[in-house]
Amino acid sequence: MWVPTGAPSCFGWAYTTPARGNGTAVSPAREDGELRRGPCDPWLLLAVCLLILIGEVMVFNTTYFYAFERFDNPYRFVWKHQVAVALGSIGLLIAAFVPSTVYRLLTYPVLLLALCGLFLVLLPGVAHGSVRRWITFGQLNFQPSELAKIAVALYLAHALAKRVQRIADFARGLVPPLLVVGCVVALIAVEPDLGGAVLIALLLLAMFFVAGAQVRHLLLLTGSGLLLLTCAIFAADYRLERLVSFLDPAAHRQGTGYQLNQSLLAFGAGGVSGVGLGESRQKLFF
Repeated sequence: MWVPTGAPSCFGWAYTTPARGNGTAVSPAREDGELRRGPCDPWLLLAVCLLILIGEVMVFNTTYFYAFERFDNPYRFVWKHQVAVALGSIGLLIAAFVPSTVYRLLTYPVLLLALCGLFLVLLPGVAHGSVRRWITFGQLNFQPSELAKIAVALYLAHALAKRVQRIADFARGLVPPLLVVGCVVALIAVEPDLGGAVLIALLLLAMFFVAGAQVRHLLLLTGSGLLLLTCAIFAADYRLERLVSFLDPAAHRQGTGYQLNQSLLAFGAGGVSGVGLGESRQKLFF
């Protein structure tokens, strides 16, 4: 997607579009605009850093007792988290300085690779068990739906940037990317991974909204999506059980109502404000 010249974009890029003869700028949807680096948005970067710091505190606060009991090292999961943060930060810097033209070139290869992975995981003998989400390569496990999330984001940014002048036209502006993303959502849903499918569907709606799609079109897509989601929930007993377990959480204490029961115990012990950072007794297994 394009960012107007001078608008903040964390390590991002912005269009500098040539002016017409009357002094007005050419539409950013045109391909003749020159891309230049946009300034870093300090507030966005600060928000990311704060989330990382909060994550570090929460990981240590919730895992140190289990890590000490199980592995004799209370910092085991904190170190693993810090390694992940370091690798993610390196990936952020690399991705930030890659020109947008490279992302455009990668759009369809990455999308094709994701689709191949989603097809492959459904073949007999590739994935094991009733839930076919992972492909195993020796000691490594790969989940194609994770690559699909990146592929869909790249594809929608590329496709909607080219259709910015036709975004108000449902048939010409929204239907083509809707069909492509719909195939990805369907393949993930039959794994089955309904949560991943819903996440990508929400990404689609969010990017349609940012691209300037009409509200009535968004409402139509939202209503259709909710109808399909309802059908998917009622089609599987375990999904319906998860949905209605809140009606009697005590009856599903060790199953679908486990998280809800733990939440009730937490509120019973500490109220809305909690018992204080590091003072939780649930992580000590009472």
